[in-house]
Amino acid sequence: LHSGIGEIIAFIKDRYPHYRVAVLTGGALLADPEVRAALMQADLVVPSLDAVSEEAFMRINRPCPGLTAEGVFAGIVTFAGEFTGEIWLEVFIVPGINDTEEELRLLKDAVATINPGRVQVNTLDRPGTDIRVRRAAPRSLERIAAALGGEVIGAACIDRALPPESGDIAETILAIIRRRPCTPADLAALLGIRPAEVAKHLRVLESSGLIEPVREERGVFYRPA
Repeated sequence: LHSGIGEIIAFIKDRYPHYRVAVLTGGALLADPEVRAALMQADLVVPSLDAVSEEAFMRINRPCPGLTAEGVFAGIVTFAGEFTGEIWLEVFIVPGINDTEEELRLLKDAVATINPGRVQVNTLDRPGTDIRVRRAAPRSLERIAAALGGEVIGAACIDRALPPESGDIAETILAIIRRRPCTPADLAALLGIRPAEVAKHLRVLESSGLIEPVREERGVFYRPA
């Protein structure tokens, strides 16, 4: 979280009181009383809790020294007891790590303790930085969501076009792909241009050795080469 998150929220609430403020967080800092106090003016806070056991937590999150599953969970529980707004919980499923019967039992107990308004279950939607990580199957996600009393959330919807960051569409596409791998359809929707136009620029970028394609379940993604 930004060190000035409390001031940012206060500014938005003061200047744009008709807007609702949502904060998405990994939850690692919710054990800090100052961080919890800074978030009190938000309308919605969505912390992540991907594992309760220390082993699964370490494998999924690879945290900095001193950060533990117990500490993160305790921070979320404390915040949930103090916060008067809405709390939703996000659970990211990594097959083979936190989708076992025991891990799901621990997560279910944690959800019952936190008592969030919603539980959102998701999985890898695009090529990750670690090629060993794969997305969970749709049926598996549905089963897990049902067990946790939650819902499956999918790929982020892009409902409006963004203007190119510069006059060069190819540069804009490359900048987007460097932030996150995308499919041609993602890029066309994001930039508000025809798929054929996107394909033309992707061919140039690929032939220049700047990007490379990788096939995933949702289609062909382009990522930095």
